[in-house]
Amino acid sequence: MTRKRWKISKANKAQAGALAAAAELPPVATLLALNRGVEDGEELLQFLGLEGGAQTNPYDLPDMELAVERVERALEKGEHITVFGDYDCDGVCATALLYQYLSTRTKALSHYLPDRQKEGYGLNMAAVDVLHERGTKLIITVDNGVSAIREIEHARALG
Repeated sequence: MTRKRWKISKANKAQAGALAAAAELPPVATLLALNRGVEDGEELLQFLGLEGGAQTNPYDLPDMELAVERVERALEKGEHITVFGDYDCDGVCATALLYQYLSTRTKALSHYLPDRQKEGYGLNMAAVDVLHERGTKLIITVDNGVSAIREIEHARALG
């Protein structure tokens, strides 16, 4: 087996801090960018794919206001919420981020990551049944669920 040796340059922490403050980003993001040759704010935004205000406004997504209202209603009523993620790296990260935020708003919270071998990818009928039995009233999918029409209708039928 061939092992690669990583070369990490020693970025200027003061420069990274200033760049982070100017771009309103965590310093670790700017340190990584500086290690890859980024030198200024404009290059940083391009490196991160944010140049020209490229960040998407979540309210541009269809029915976002309805989704936010439903989450707020669940929080107000103390309904049990389950964050349903995916087992890959971005699914686990998305699950953790949303779970961490929601945990500041409610204790009636759980997460679910399907078993890759037994359940496969995405929301599935058996998982919806298990979550219903556990008292979940709202399932929020992250990194999956967009095409789970049958599973969503099943969840709706269960209440």
